[in-house]
Amino acid sequence: MHILYLLIDPTLAGDHRRGGYASHVGAVVAALEAAGHTVEMLDSRAASAAGAAPPKAFARASGSAAEAARAQTRARLDALPAGVRAAGRDLFYFVHNWRGARLIEARLRRGGVDLVYERFHHLQWAGMAAARRHRVPAILEFNAGVGESRAFHGAGLTALAHWIEARTLTAAGRVITVSGVLRREVMALGVPPEQVVAMHNGVDTERFHPAIDGRPARAELGIDPDEVVVGFVGTFAPWHGVEILIAAALELVAQGEPGRFLVVGGRRDEARFQAVKAQVQAAGAEGRILMTGEVPFARVPALIAAMDIATVPWATDYGSPMKLFEYMAMGRALIVPDLEVLREVFADGVNALLVARDEPPALAGAIRRLIRDPQLRQELGARARRAAVDRYDWRHHARLIERLAGELGARDARVLPA
Repeated sequence: MHILYLLIDPTLAGDHRRGGYASHVGAVVAALEAAGHTVEMLDSRAASAAGAAPPKAFARASGSAAEAARAQTRARLDALPAGVRAAGRDLFYFVHNWRGARLIEARLRRGGVDLVYERFHHLQWAGMAAARRHRVPAILEFNAGVGESRAFHGAGLTALAHWIEARTLTAAGRVITVSGVLRREVMALGVPPEQVVAMHNGVDTERFHPAIDGRPARAELGIDPDEVVVGFVGTFAPWHGVEILIAAALELVAQGEPGRFLVVGGRRDEARFQAVKAQVQAAGAEGRILMTGEVPFARVPALIAAMDIATVPWATDYGSPMKLFEYMAMGRALIVPDLEVLREVFADGVNALLVARDEPPALAGAIRRLIRDPQLRQELGARARRAAVDRYDWRHHARLIERLAGELGARDARVLPA
């Protein structure tokens, strides 16, 4: 198949396209190409700014001048009243849809596209509408909660955003959600059940695997080979809940529990990173709680290999955190929040320990248990690795897209209404 992958994402902030966002897009594209398909990416933001869509990379200006300019822009925006910011953002998103529409229309007119695949973005309906108009099978990837999507909009566009969201979802040939919980949310908007398929995020199990040697990373960080390491990987986003892990870590340090904590990610100049760092320093725990700051994605497997226990301190009610599956593929013993959405992936005591969300003492108790029980760590990690290979490798995601595209092609052999 020739797949047109749409990123109709107008967000100017470079931060929006790092972490799980970039990993997910790159992994889906790579899996489809590995399966023999051609993937053409149409990136509306880059095309609007530079005149042409780039290949599969997320180009981002770097260097101190670029970082300073972005910081100044963020500061100016943050100084505006919240209502003004919301109105401006919504209007910008709304107008950007028309820019994206022109790009998509021009591409589909040239033909040669077998499938349109789009990652959904707020107030962006042009992709599914154009695919329907040109009678090209279309799949919409929807990976934000319906409530979150509505809350994102303000300044009078909430009702419009809700209407656009529902219309866009129903216009898609199929909708892929990242969990069964989110599937129910989408169906509640009136999308037929047979049109919505749940598929959790995934992992490249050949890139993330238990045979990676964590000793060099430990040596570099000053961690002894026999120390138990409790780890976290993330961008310090509010929904990552790193503060919950820090609270649990400080409780265990104060109680004299052995082990180290390795916190990977977060930009050193960001307020959330600085606040956590100051908290650790105030407790005199810098030697026990190591914070690497942001690292290249290529280095993440080696740093996870340096961990014995991997944590997800917080998660949304609907989401499917990318780090979960990377931890699983590495064969780490996991501790995750006890949520319905994560019980779709984990069983307590089988392939992870599940603990109450937002309760640092519960997280501390689970960490303590695993620090003291190496056999349980090994058993949980082995079962997690097996589940990652059997169900959550990105190859499964590519096969799902292939299957859905085949079903859409058979269904759309008849003429669809415009």
